[in-house]
Amino acid sequence: MTELLSPRFSFRERESLLDRAKAEDWDVVIIGGGATGAACVRDAALRGLRACLLEAEDFASGTSSGSTKLVHGGIRYLQNFEFKLVFEAIRERELLEKLYAPLIKKLSFLFPTYRGRAPSKHLLRTGLLLYDSFSRFKERHRAYSSREAQEKFPWLNPQDLSGVMQYSDSFTEDFRLVIEMIKSAQRLGAVCLSRARVSGLEAKTAKGYFQLRVDDSFSQKSFKIGTKAVINCAGPFSDEVKAELRLPPRLHLTQGVHFVAERSKLPLNEAVVLPDPDLNRILFAIPWNDITYLGTTDTKIRDVKEAQAQTEDLEYVLKIANRYFLNKIEPSDIFQSWAAVRPLIRPEKELSNSKISREHQIEESSKAFFHILGGKLTSHRLMAQEALDMVCNRLQRREKSSTLKVPLQALEINPPSERDSEDEALFFRYGVFAHDVLSYDQDRQLGKERLLADRRTLTAEALYAIHHEMALCPLDFLRRRSSLYYETGDLKAAKRLIQIFQEELQWSPTESANALNRVQRSYEWDQKALKKVP
Repeated sequence: MTELLSPRFSFRERESLLDRAKAEDWDVVIIGGGATGAACVRDAALRGLRACLLEAEDFASGTSSGSTKLVHGGIRYLQNFEFKLVFEAIRERELLEKLYAPLIKKLSFLFPTYRGRAPSKHLLRTGLLLYDSFSRFKERHRAYSSREAQEKFPWLNPQDLSGVMQYSDSFTEDFRLVIEMIKSAQRLGAVCLSRARVSGLEAKTAKGYFQLRVDDSFSQKSFKIGTKAVINCAGPFSDEVKAELRLPPRLHLTQGVHFVAERSKLPLNEAVVLPDPDLNRILFAIPWNDITYLGTTDTKIRDVKEAQAQTEDLEYVLKIANRYFLNKIEPSDIFQSWAAVRPLIRPEKELSNSKISREHQIEESSKAFFHILGGKLTSHRLMAQEALDMVCNRLQRREKSSTLKVPLQALEINPPSERDSEDEALFFRYGVFAHDVLSYDQDRQLGKERLLADRRTLTAEALYAIHHEMALCPLDFLRRRSSLYYETGDLKAAKRLIQIFQEELQWSPTESANALNRVQRSYEWDQKALKKVP
């Protein structure tokens, strides 16, 4: 096998990671393996703290694989006068574009304006000037007249079009970002475990350690680990962790749904902002590989487990989108959806969902037990830094965060820089580790074989995910290591993946059947609303 840059991080290493989790006394344990939890464990490991992360399901299995996949200032928050939030978010975006390159890339946004419909062209220009100023005018928006816009963007609805504003933000595959942070923390000496649910919390012992009971879903056994500090990064499940400590809930949960069409139906090269003046909010149409997705919604939800696209969500999103596109999108053009839950901080007074702030708070409920609440994908590094500063202060440690300086894929070995245009998508998805994916492709003599002929994902990517990214079943790979789940609406890819997992992990026929059943149930859940539309 060609020498790889990535250490092994797979089912075969999981037993030794479990042994370490049980044996060591930890400085800090992070509950939750989404973007914030992954950022916390990496920050802790960079400081030299003994850090362990515990995720109940798969890494990025919640909100952090179901976002709109933008690292952005949040232009819509300007209308709520949340200038501090937008300013901080733009600064973070600029930092992450450098530190996380190439996993975050620039994306151009088009914001069409129409006569007699909010926002007006002049109001939007004022907002974008403010947006530009927050980046110290390193980036400037561009304005197109109605005539220029119709010539350059002929797919826009021309009726009453007053112009188009063009500005830049950034795009990332959110789940890939999480996985890379987890891998970075592992390389730095942390222990990161998926399928390890914290099911019980005990107060500090005489030695100053919290005791956490952990349920391992593979062995169906429980064990305890000790830690000096705990950070609750459970996202929409944070209130459940707080309930174990008899603390009151703080979250207001809302659901965001996205719908997927083939890119040939909406052949966009830029993202398009789709304002809804009636609800004073915006949606997006965003190109991604061979698809275009539309969203998102913002509706209150009580139970995280009920997050699911509804027929009325589809009707609403298409109603808004079809105001802006010349060729109408029919329900039959939508073949996939995904839903995720935003863990917003409950406001003191009643507000519409879109007006509830996306700012974050960090609570300390008892000595060295911290809870990160609220926030958004763009602020995950900043939230982690603030939380670890508080942990270090409580533990009387002097180590400072270095996540402002150390690139996500900082490696001593530089991989070959030569790559052709066909490898660019791999480079965006894996960064320097695209070298390892291509090594699997070459060593197995796959000839850049694709898992599906009409999609870009390589067979070698699945092999790499199994052995170096703790992909424990096909659904892990489909939804949280690649974009295949969002690009397909049937089981073709899953059936091919079952064969690969069977060969690599020596699965029994029963294990394979169970894994395929889980994929099928996931598709059925996410496509339920689509089946109801005539």
